Amino acid sequence: MTTQAWSRLGSALAYVPLIAAACFVFLYVALAVMRFGYPFELEWMEGGSLGQVSWILSGHKLYGPPSLEFTPWVYPPLYFYLSAAVSSVLNGGFFPLRLLSFMCALGSIALIFVMVRRETRNARAAALAAGLFAASYQMGGAWFDLGRSDSLFLVLLLGAFYLLRSGGSSRAAAVAGVLLALSFFSKQTALVAALPLALYCALVNWRHGVWFVATAAVLIVGGTAVLDHWQDGWFSYYVFILPGRLSSRVIPERVVYFWTRDVGMPLAVACTLGLFHAVRTATDPSRGRWYYFVMALGLFAGAWIPRIQSGGYQNTLIPAYAAVSILFGLGLDGLSRTLALTEARLRVQLGVLLELLCVMQFAVLVYNPLATLPRPGDLAAGQRIVQRLADVDGDVFLFSQGYLAAMAGKPSTAHAAAILDVLGWGGERERSTLARELREALATGRFKAIVRH
Repeated sequence: MTTQAWSRLGSALAYVPLIAAACFVFLYVALAVMRFGYPFELEWMEGGSLGQVSWILSGHKLYGPPSLEFTPWVYPPLYFYLSAAVSSVLNGGFFPLRLLSFMCALGSIALIFVMVRRETRNARAAALAAGLFAASYQMGGAWFDLGRSDSLFLVLLLGAFYLLRSGGSSRAAAVAGVLLALSFFSKQTALVAALPLALYCALVNWRHGVWFVATAAVLIVGGTAVLDHWQDGWFSYYVFILPGRLSSRVIPERVVYFWTRDVGMPLAVACTLGLFHAVRTATDPSRGRWYYFVMALGLFAGAWIPRIQSGGYQNTLIPAYAAVSILFGLGLDGLSRTLALTEARLRVQLGVLLELLCVMQFAVLVYNPLATLPRPGDLAAGQRIVQRLADVDGDVFLFSQGYLAAMAGKPSTAHAAAILDVLGWGGERERSTLARELREALATGRFKAIVRH
């Protein structure tokens, strides 16, 4: 082939990754919209999120002594209180929770685009990076739009990282600290993800680093003190003490599988370009791009640590996929600039190869969208279950779907995940109190039906 023919081929191929990236973004939006109105949980703990929000809307404090009626989860409260605020306007159900997560995930996609665009001045690389993150939707458990706190946690964290990089002032660093604190009050792993970057900023620009760290620290420590006072001391129990005991349950094989099966194999091309960016940064530190490499290390740590623990589901991988997407965009731009310095024919041929690799990367991530949607008959089956529960003459105990009891017009019960956390890892007083209540309920026939899925 002549150089001109190679050039035409490269120009044609250049559109394919862009089309794929756009399709993955539109596919996520379409699937989320189709899932909005489904009245039953899409994941086994989503009903528990609805229970947390319903508890708040009924006028209770979120944290308190564990009981069969309600036991809090081991998560900070921001997502649940924001969801309660949205639910008070949109009349409850799963829709307000999913809408909040959906908007936050779109915000993360946009921030990834803006980060790469600002750093490279390359809109194409930025669009491919954003599209790659959208393409990780299924790999992350189809979690972006679920009624869980992950999308809120990530968009606030990415917002903090972007502002810390682009703000250029102590005020911007302080606002970044506010966003980091809000991210922490959505999910505790924000602190793990932010630690490497906080150390980096302290070394590179200590004034901005101090404002960033000090603002976040004051808000987190002060917020913890306020919440502990408001929640009668139970906030720290559920957010710090109980998760600290749960963290000892490490699954050894996941220590390596995270890097190979979870990240390396499905994102091989993106990881390779990310490594190219790291090497290029190391050999040309004047470009000042260590920031995003250090940021990626924090996001990887924030994904790896919860993933290797028992109960670490695919949603824990989402921060790592965000990191790979950002590095992919930066590496793609860097390699394109490097190729521009080579001889014309070689430059065109290697450019075609690069486009083919990008096409392959997106092709590997193609998934069946129907697998993320409720199956035909699920809605009718759920409605039948609710009707059968309503027909029971008395209270019912659903081990992990207490929200169904509420839909049937009966008192709901605490979620199995929260109950098992306390029974397995809570303090002696909390364990014995909850176990005694459970034994008494069973012995006295408090529940006329017990359902365990």
